[in-house]
Amino acid sequence: MRVLWLTYTPPLPVTHKLGIPNMVSEGWVDSLRLAFQDHSELKLGIASPSEIDYSPFNEDGTEFHNIPSPSQKGSLQAVYRRWSHKTEFPNGINRCLAAVKKFEPDIIHVHGSENFYGLIAKEISIPVVISIQGILTVYELFYFGCLPLKEKLIDVFSPKFIKGAGLIHKYLAMRKSARRERQIIKDCKYFIGRTDFDKNFLSITNPTSHYYHCNEVLRPSFYSAEWTPKSMDSSIVYCISSIPVPYKGLDCLLKACSALKQAGFPNLQMRISGQIQGSDIWGVIKRKVQELNLTKEITWLGKSSAETIVSELKNANVFVLPSYIENSPNSLGEAMLAGVPSIASYVGGVPSMIVHGKDGLLFPSGDYYSLAGMIATILKDPALARTLSNTAKISARKRHDPKTIAQTMMSIYSNIIEDASIKRKNNSI
Repeated sequence: MRVLWLTYTPPLPVTHKLGIPNMVSEGWVDSLRLAFQDHSELKLGIASPSEIDYSPFNEDGTEFHNIPSPSQKGSLQAVYRRWSHKTEFPNGINRCLAAVKKFEPDIIHVHGSENFYGLIAKEISIPVVISIQGILTVYELFYFGCLPLKEKLIDVFSPKFIKGAGLIHKYLAMRKSARRERQIIKDCKYFIGRTDFDKNFLSITNPTSHYYHCNEVLRPSFYSAEWTPKSMDSSIVYCISSIPVPYKGLDCLLKACSALKQAGFPNLQMRISGQIQGSDIWGVIKRKVQELNLTKEITWLGKSSAETIVSELKNANVFVLPSYIENSPNSLGEAMLAGVPSIASYVGGVPSMIVHGKDGLLFPSGDYYSLAGMIATILKDPALARTLSNTAKISARKRHDPKTIAQTMMSIYSNIIEDASIKRKNNSI
């Protein structure tokens, strides 16, 4: 079986070969790739974009292909591109088809409906399956979270806005991508999802589609991470905000921690990973931190490696995911794998990952008083923290088991190839 992945994230072997920074250390693409190493019946190819051209090469049994991405350098060109809110590069589908022609797959697996790769389903007879990551059509509805009008106006009148950057332009780009996503979902037949949220979305937007359930393989270092209960004197709240946008809910977390501080948690510390400082949302967050007088309580960790995140999780009392919308966030799965008592907002696909009161806690989206109360409960109740930790490890390790996921994915590929073959035969009669 020959399977070609189309992914927007270059795998580690490609970044190493080209000598470019890896976007996500030990990312999910590489984690899933490594899970297939015991399946000799699979010949895997991965095509990803790069401005640096290279010929196909093999490593660890996988064949890597380039989807040539034109350079976006040049200030005027970059400003025009941002103002036009383009999220695909010129002639992109033809570049993908060139990689398909070279590899000759039995099936194409597009990772994510957010990018333009899914458009290839209309251009080719080879079966195409799309893994649902986020769902922009829904994310668009919650993009601004609880961002006040004043902050939106500040963004509009900023120098960044004139250059085509900032929160408003990012929203408009997402909105444009969401329209394309709806067309992709309408035109494709096969999908892989992980939550009730994405399954329900597909049942409405493409009722005749075939939906397959398969969980995500997470980064290897989190499977061996072990959280241990903390003393009553420790009050460390850890959060990862990998994408600096309003819907990630940092404002909700800040307000919850302010309420905790006022309620008598003087040793409270917030440690936040992600490229927040200097980002488009940094001005909003900085003003909120100053308004709530939380400067001394927060440590901004910046972009964090897997090793740093593991260390932070092990030292934290509680992990918080405050987003206004998510599908199946890997950061939550990794925290649960490590056994960190976790609190997340009841949004999107998160309820498919946490059973409230059993392996984590869920709070109503944006309700920072409830979030503060749940953080306080875990800080004051070591027995509850241990129970949530132990149960989370069990459920997460079952959900994210690499061998089970690889076997499930192989079955999905076989099923789709067979189904597409039958349909072709029936159409030719």
